[in-house]
Amino acid sequence: DDGTVCALSADASTVYRYHWPRSEIPVTLLQHDEAKEKGAKATNKTGYWVPFACERADVRFKHISVGSYGHVWAIAENGDVYRLQDSLLKRFCMKPGLTCSWLSAGLDGTVVFIAQQAKSYVFRNETWFRFSAAPALTKIAVANKRLMWGLDSLRALWKFDSGRWYQVTSKKAGTMQSFTDIALNAAGSV
Repeated sequence: DDGTVCALSADASTVYRYHWPRSEIPVTLLQHDEAKEKGAKATNKTGYWVPFACERADVRFKHISVGSYGHVWAIAENGDVYRLQDSLLKRFCMKPGLTCSWLSAGLDGTVVFIAQQAKSYVFRNETWFRFSAAPALTKIAVANKRLMWGLDSLRALWKFDSGRWYQVTSKKAGTMQSFTDIALNAAGSV
């Protein structure tokens, strides 16, 4: 995890990246030994927010996802997908006729899109794949190409591991929990 932080403005018009002063990366973002090695210090100094330009001034976003520095994706209110390229958010052409309702970017460059009718698509190494065996998900969180978690319309939790999707149940006699959102870090912790 490289500590990349992005945020969406209150009016949904601008995606920002937080710029950490190089020597002031908060120790909490690094492993303790790594922090010492990089010379990072706990500090009260702050960085600043840098807006990404968008190729269209009238676009409004509803969701953003960050896999790593420079690996930033956004969904416009109309379902169009935007991808950061050369410091500019550019419209990304999904498969013809598809609009996106949710997406998640993994640290390794894997991006999963959920399109209409809850169909999932994977974009990795500039190639599209249809998740044909995926459950009908409404939200997904991606760590990498091998590890993902998702929610379906019944708010049930699913885990993708070793090439297969598994529905996750509670340890209490196979009962199901109900969830509204899911988040996952690059190491795969939910």
